[in-house]
Amino acid sequence: MSRPHLPRAPRRVRRVRDVGAIALVLALASATMASASAGAQVRAPEQRARPAPPFDLSRVTALGPIRDRVIVGDRSAQLRRSALARAAQAVVYADSARREFTIAAGEPSVPAAALDAVAGILAATYHREELAHLSVTVVPSSSIPALCGAGAQACYLPKDPDRSFDGQMFVAFDDPDLVHAVVHEYGHHVDNSLLNLAHLMRRCTYAADGSRRWMVARALEDDLLRLGACDPQAEWQRQLAEVFAEDYVALNGIDEWNRIALFAPPSRNVLRALAIDIDEPFVPSQRTIRGRVTRIGVVRRLVVHLTVPTFLLAELRGPRRAELDLRLYGPSRRRPIERSSHRGSRESLAQFVLPGRYTIEIRGRRAGGQWKLWLAKF
Repeated sequence: MSRPHLPRAPRRVRRVRDVGAIALVLALASATMASASAGAQVRAPEQRARPAPPFDLSRVTALGPIRDRVIVGDRSAQLRRSALARAAQAVVYADSARREFTIAAGEPSVPAAALDAVAGILAATYHREELAHLSVTVVPSSSIPALCGAGAQACYLPKDPDRSFDGQMFVAFDDPDLVHAVVHEYGHHVDNSLLNLAHLMRRCTYAADGSRRWMVARALEDDLLRLGACDPQAEWQRQLAEVFAEDYVALNGIDEWNRIALFAPPSRNVLRALAIDIDEPFVPSQRTIRGRVTRIGVVRRLVVHLTVPTFLLAELRGPRRAELDLRLYGPSRRRPIERSSHRGSRESLAQFVLPGRYTIEIRGRRAGGQWKLWLAKF
């Protein structure tokens, strides 16, 4: 599944409080919805996928931190080509919902039972349609440093974080902490399939920015936004992607939290938020509303219902002779949480808000004709 090419940011977006290219992500909405609704393709009978064997994650104990890497750029493309060339055997598996994914032996020494084991682990994880966009290469642990880097146990390679939901994992079949490693790397794949901050911050990528509800839940309990970092060169335990992947491990019942010292174990609220992000991925949206100011004092109210923490952007444009104000009220509607009141009829609001019922109010201080409101949720 490919993300569509993102067009250049509209001028109106660049003008609003230096928000920059954040509205580019609106082009992802249709692709994200299509990815969420489309299941894995069912192959013809002669190519039928092998059912993944059952596996019980509840009895797994993590042995320690998974020192891994999320590899992007030219190195990622090179490794994917190398994996394709060296694959000794590739098997297509399917989970209970018939989502198909491929696991390949990277070397002839990899036993067939190892492929079955990895398939069973993946099928047992908490997942949805993103599984169908994954491929895995299994190798001996002696080959991991050359593939993933010195000191790494495993690695995840997003195909193209800006344009694709596809990804590839490299794991070692003889890793004593194999189950933990597979679930952790799959957490990176889940990260790559969910939208959060990459469209808002240049230093973040889609494969290393976590998910929206999870991030807010973590930030409310820990100092995640100050201590965490999107930079892949940052200390391992500070990387947002690694905290997310370990929380995903805990979501799957492997909850011996002795791996990231900076952060406490994820609470039930954090894990619940992460599960909802997987079940109901955040999809950005935009719309344009038009109206008319016919007399002074006219008020037009628009109600917005939000089920996920959202960056809300509103931009109002009216005739030059009109005087319009723009206000945003929270669920209590006592006082506006933000307002824009300048001379003329060009007003804008940009606010990060939590789930709830919000009201956007347009006030006419001087009659002036038609107005247009551009409203984006991202």
